[in-house]
Amino acid sequence: MADIVLRQGQGVDNQMKITYRDMGDGTYALIIAADIVPGGSIDVIDRAGRELGYVRTLQTYDGTTYVSPRLDASTWATTTISYAHHEIHSGSYYHCQYHQMVSDINDRSIITFRTPDSDSLVHMFARGSATAFSNWYAWRAPTITNNTGATLVLFNRRHDSVNTSGVWDTSQNPDVQGQATYFTEATMAAVTAGTAVEDQYIGYGSGPRASGGETRANEEMILLPDTLYAFEIKSLTNDDNYHDIQLNWYEHVDKAA
Repeated sequence: MADIVLRQGQGVDNQMKITYRDMGDGTYALIIAADIVPGGSIDVIDRAGRELGYVRTLQTYDGTTYVSPRLDASTWATTTISYAHHEIHSGSYYHCQYHQMVSDINDRSIITFRTPDSDSLVHMFARGSATAFSNWYAWRAPTITNNTGATLVLFNRRHDSVNTSGVWDTSQNPDVQGQATYFTEATMAAVTAGTAVEDQYIGYGSGPRASGGETRANEEMILLPDTLYAFEIKSLTNDDNYHDIQLNWYEHVDKAA
């Protein structure tokens, strides 16, 4: 069905009725319709019998009241938050980190996991920091020796949420969902390269903690389902080097319009 596009000065047919549709993501859509059939589809027909589609304005619902989007009191601009911020409020945003001190060239710090085998896609924002010259990598489909490494705890960014991540820790037998895996300089040989979807130098330039990955808007990756991923820092000098890996992601099922 096509969306209604009103011409200048054109109004909505006065025979149309109003209802609300639960969009399944904490918002409701205002539906203006000519004929509402309980449990059925909603058709919007103008007086000439042409099918027009839906007219929607997003609403929130607290169980009692439908609320229109807030407007800024000074400018009357619509007040919004980013979608990633919305996922924090929804309890679907997760975080983990790993850090260690290394001392030799080619010493590596690594976080790995396997993504969910489902329609829930991982929207990843990954950062790596180092205090000496290093390589930052994000590997897709690396080779990881099964049942190696150690379990890494994940945290929900909404601390009162009971939701858990769908990613898999491969350090145990069987694999455990809701956890990740980390590898130290002692266990790093269990992870070998896959496809480098990110490869950059860090630990130099503007400061001692220069990072790979700066803003979610430019750096977000939507990961493939049921696929191993590894996020790695590798030292390029023999200097003592402090590695820090920070992973932040939300898990989201694509929705129809």
